Amino acid sequence: MKEKSKNAARSRREKENAEFFELAKLLPLPHAITDQLDKASVIRLTTSYLKMRAFIPEGLGGVWGSRSLSQTAIEREVNSQLTQILDGFLFVLGPDGKIMYISETASTHLGLSQVELTGNSIYEYIHPIDHEEMANVLTVPLPTYCTNNSEYEIDRSFFIRMKCVLAKRNAGLTASGFKVIHCSGYLKIKQFNLDTLSCYSSTNNLNSTENCYQNVGLLAYGYSLPSCSITEIRLYSNMFMFRAGQDLKLLFLDSRVAQITGYEPQDLVDRSLYHYVHTQDLMALRWAHQICKWEQFPITVDSRSGHSLIGHGSSLYIIGGRADHLIQHYTGLPVENPIVCNSLYSDLKQMMKSNIITPMKKLPSTRKDHTSLACGPDLAIIYGGETFDGKLREPSNEVFIVTLGTHEQWYNLGQIEFGRQGHTMVCLDDRLIVHGGLGKNSVCNETFVIDLIK
Repeated sequence: MKEKSKNAARSRREKENAEFFELAKLLPLPHAITDQLDKASVIRLTTSYLKMRAFIPEGLGGVWGSRSLSQTAIEREVNSQLTQILDGFLFVLGPDGKIMYISETASTHLGLSQVELTGNSIYEYIHPIDHEEMANVLTVPLPTYCTNNSEYEIDRSFFIRMKCVLAKRNAGLTASGFKVIHCSGYLKIKQFNLDTLSCYSSTNNLNSTENCYQNVGLLAYGYSLPSCSITEIRLYSNMFMFRAGQDLKLLFLDSRVAQITGYEPQDLVDRSLYHYVHTQDLMALRWAHQICKWEQFPITVDSRSGHSLIGHGSSLYIIGGRADHLIQHYTGLPVENPIVCNSLYSDLKQMMKSNIITPMKKLPSTRKDHTSLACGPDLAIIYGGETFDGKLREPSNEVFIVTLGTHEQWYNLGQIEFGRQGHTMVCLDDRLIVHGGLGKNSVCNETFVIDLIK
């Protein structure tokens, strides 16, 4: 009987091993790799593969087992070599941060193999301080406009520190075993119209009877920052060199620009680069332009989300976004003229001078997803948002002003009828115009006016 039991167990193990062996052969990996996988790795990689099938149901040509008829042999060859040509690695993350796919080139930049990374959580390989940043990237934001598409994409660009186990001579710029990776890609969102569906939004768990939004996954490309010691950049045949002033007015372009764009160099000189960039890329160019102008800005800002910024002369004020900071003040920016709301500014100053409003003895709770705007040379207005202390279960309806300078003073202008979170706000004359955002129970699309003086 004992011998019989041993034989049955042996037979079961052999059948199980055979099934795992057959399953491993079905994975889109070289046989030299699949032959060495243990059972746990086979399950992990198979699960990731099935999730990728859900993320890209139309498949990736021959990889999914069926060739795309629309692709030529040359196109298929080019697609298969893209990750080798580009100086970085491609990766796909699930809503929970699990790595559904990562290209083999990750080993070149991180020293970690594709098989080791796939199926594991990205949080295991990034710096603990960057966990919040990564979670914010994977969070579905509230849509700013209505869309009839069942699926849409949201651009994502961020920096994270990833674990690097390469030898020092090959690792590039690293600190304490981590390397900064610049990631850019998009978050794939599905929209549902179901009454009883629980889905993710900027509040993480938002039940809506109209539209629900679910994070399907993040597709991004990561590449290492260049070394500080780099003295030249190799130009390939599909690249050209140009010089521009601080205002991005083109000063010089080499002759290859004609071959690549069709414009002669002399036709572009003394013209702004903004005139030749696609409208959808203007905001990205504007942001990069501002970063270049601020390259002498000698600060390191803690990671945060849901904050607001106010530029005041050569100073930058960061309001909220972290539970431990209500407002932070940095100096060293290029001096620019502040935004002035003349009528509202003079009225608020008069109210402060007449003690109609007085400084708060206790500072308000730090918050996120609010809106702030500069009012005059030394005032800022803050409205709405969500507090970190959890005391507010709905979007705030409080309006504050704060004096900008060495010693900030806060004034509470009271509460209005509507609370908002994730909204936009502008100042017209002596009134604030508020649009959109999240209200008490749902996403709002109306615009209303706040009259602060009344």
